[in-house]
Amino acid sequence: MLVTRMFNWPLFHRPMVGYQQTIPGQISGLIGASLPSAFTGIVLGPIGPFAVAAQQMALSWGLAYDAAIAKSHDTHPEWTDEERRAVAGQAADAASKLPGIVALGLGLVVLAIAWLTWPRLKRSKTEEPKTDGLSLP
Repeated sequence: MLVTRMFNWPLFHRPMVGYQQTIPGQISGLIGASLPSAFTGIVLGPIGPFAVAAQQMALSWGLAYDAAIAKSHDTHPEWTDEERRAVAGQAADAASKLPGIVALGLGLVVLAIAWLTWPRLKRSKTEEPKTDGLSLP
């Protein structure tokens, strides 16, 4: 499964340089980071929102887990690795819920819009063209 960086914008783990700091650079970065999730949702059709939500939850869980481990080294140097993993796991569980819910909600909205507009698109393709009697169809 593809893992994207949709909710990792702007990229905090490295400083932005030159073009990335401009508005067009930030917009292109956001679009480029979002396309893999959008592609997954389009390819999988009706189950796409669930796959995208799973991707975003996995991504945010990993980012939060890594950040919590790094922060625990600074704040609690006396902790063992097991204590760090336990606390980081709890923090990551809490941090991964919202991105997954948002991705699922947006995916279901897009799916509902596609479902509602499909009959109209299908009808418009099957209707015969109307002529005014003077021109050829």
